[in-house]
Amino acid sequence: MNNFAMEYQALADDEVLRIAADRENLVDEARQAIDMEMHRRNLSPSDIEQYQAHIEKAEMQEQVGNLPFLIPYGIGKKLFGKRARMVDPKGIWEEFDTTLWVVIFWVPLIPVRTYRIRCRVSKLSLLGPWGLSKFEALSRRRLDWRMVLTTWAWFVFTVFVLREVLRFVSRF
Repeated sequence: MNNFAMEYQALADDEVLRIAADRENLVDEARQAIDMEMHRRNLSPSDIEQYQAHIEKAEMQEQVGNLPFLIPYGIGKKLFGKRARMVDPKGIWEEFDTTLWVVIFWVPLIPVRTYRIRCRVSKLSLLGPWGLSKFEALSRRRLDWRMVLTTWAWFVFTVFVLREVLRFVSRF
């Protein structure tokens, strides 16, 4: 028995699946050993696909589900935009596309990625879904440039309106 086979026998199933998912980057001996180990454990290519889907979902959830945001300085990551919204018939949850941004001083500066999100429908319409909801990332999407440009346009518009309000108030 070669070293690869002994090494793979000592691993947990998820570790074997992780190695098998990266099969094309293995040397021939390692590829043969991982195939034998998969067969020995009755693991199939569909198990690899399920493992990869689970890992991708966990990575998306980590990216979107735990948005660090330092309130006093407005620095962190934040979701902006809402497109292709669907609400379930009972009104309990909604799904939509939104973009994750790097935010500095509350300004959305760098769009990171667009995601399909599911969250509970908020009863507090003033705060909307961004107020109190925990998000579940369903899938990654290509960066939605229309949403990005809309977000930047709203920010510029808001700054312009605030500037005009301050100018108006300063006259009195």
